[in-house]
Amino acid sequence: MNKFLVLIVLFVCSLGHLQLIGQQPQNLDAQKQQLANIKPTVYATDLVFAFQMLSTIELKATEVDALLEVKTALKPYIEKIQKDNIPLANPVIFEISSPLAYNLLQFLERGRLTGADAEKYKRFKDGITEAAKKAQEELLNKK
Repeated sequence: MNKFLVLIVLFVCSLGHLQLIGQQPQNLDAQKQQLANIKPTVYATDLVFAFQMLSTIELKATEVDALLEVKTALKPYIEKIQKDNIPLANPVIFEISSPLAYNLLQFLERGRLTGADAEKYKRFKDGITEAAKKAQEELLNKK
């Protein structure tokens, strides 16, 4: 399943890149941003869990920048949940680029979790997978 998810994310990224090659330069950045982002819907508790789990993983020194980039992308959504006092049982939508979503899932796979956290992890991962599938379908339907 993990390899399938990786393939979907990479496929979405590559299709977005291929479609952009023939576009006009002034629209390139906006279109690249639109095609490269996915909008997963997850429970607030699952997003907070994933963000916190990133602090517990082991990583190589060469991966520090990638981890900080992922955490920086998620931080505004975590702050909004806290600031707006959003109930943890509520669904939230966050936007993340496909490459960052891939890195996020790769980092989370290294984490250690308890059986009690398994459902949160699974729901979060499934939310990203579904968003990637939806983005892929939308991209294919535009052609």
